[in-house]
This record gives sequence, C-alpha cells and structure tokens, in this order.
Amino acid sequence: MRVAAVVALCAVLAGCLTPRVVIETVEIPVPGPCPAVTVPARPPLPVMGPQLTDAERLRALVLALAIALGYAEELETLLRAASKEGP
Repeated sequence: MRVAAVVALCAVLAGCLTPRVVIETVEIPVPGPCPAVTVPARPPLPVMGPQLTDAERLRALVLALAIALGYAEELETLLRAASKEGP
C-alpha cells in the first residue's frame, strides 16, 4: 500500500514538474516588393534663344525655376510616399 502511494505521488509530481508548452504567434514584418511608382514626365521649360531681350530672358529663367521647383516637389512627394509603404 505504501509503495502504491509513493508511486502515485511520484506520478502526480512528475506531471506537475513538466513545463507547459505555450504556443505564441509573433507577427514579424517581412519586406515585400516596392509598389510601382509612375514617375511624372519632365515638364517642358521655356525656350531660351538669342532673339530674347534681357527682360524676356530673365522672365524665362524665373518661370523655368518655378517649374523645376514644382517638379522637384512632386518627385519628393512620390519618394516620401514610396518610402513609407516600403520596409
């Protein structure tokens, strides 16, 4: 009787001492392909020619600068959007 009680106690204790296996799901971001970004076409700039006066040439340069800055801002916006979507 005593042996049976010791064996039963050992079996119970052995069952309590084994670690419980807990399965956890961990989500890890995996880099994927970058989304396709369509690059806008370069805007046409005002034509500079020898027939222009100094005032017309200056106006054309200011207009070309404004167009180029707008184009650069558009490209930077696309780049920022693409970098946020990517890894």
